[in-house]
Amino acid sequence: MSMRTSSEVLQTPMTQRVAVPADVETFESLSAEIPIAEDENALKFSRIRQRLDSIMKYIESDRREKEERNSKKIDQIKEIETEMLNRVQTEMQANREMDKRLTFLVEQRTSDLRAQLAVESKKRIRSVEDVKRFTAEGISSLNDQFQQNCRIREETDSDLFRKIDDESSKFMEIIEERKKAINEAEEAMLEILRDMILKIKGELENERKEREEIEEHLLGLLEETCTKLGSAVS
Repeated sequence: MSMRTSSEVLQTPMTQRVAVPADVETFESLSAEIPIAEDENALKFSRIRQRLDSIMKYIESDRREKEERNSKKIDQIKEIETEMLNRVQTEMQANREMDKRLTFLVEQRTSDLRAQLAVESKKRIRSVEDVKRFTAEGISSLNDQFQQNCRIREETDSDLFRKIDDESSKFMEIIEERKKAINEAEEAMLEILRDMILKIKGELENERKEREEIEEHLLGLLEETCTKLGSAVS
């Protein structure tokens, strides 16, 4: 092999290609791929961040919606309780007034019957005194008349007392029936109120459980997304 002189080396064309080592080519290709990998990671990170923002917005929106719905139902329970209590108080006030009116009527009727009985007794006493003033000649007939008047008086008194007892019993029955109806109505309204409160509380409990399940599911998605994000970054 002939050796080139220095003049031959200087005369080598500028367009002649110079050989490049293999490790230099590998470094250049890696340097070109690094920006591509960084862009892909940035894109993945951006998508994951958007998904996280969407999930957090959904969780917050769902929480506010559930809180507003629960607040409305609680206000509804309070309105129902107030309305039922007002109705019970109004009914109880009306019943008390009715009881007072019935008691007054019973007392008034009893007083009238007693006054009537007193008037009848005075009339009979005067009749007896008139009979006693008759002469001894008519004692026999007067005695019969006296006995008859006594029987009539006793029968009349018995009738009056029986009327008093009957009317008093009727009024007492009316009062007892009224009280019974009042108690039944109050118990029915309270039972309706209790059932309604229990139903609304059950609905609130179901919604709370459903909300917790959704939140747990969303938190699981959030953790999974964070895990994927960590894997992508690493």
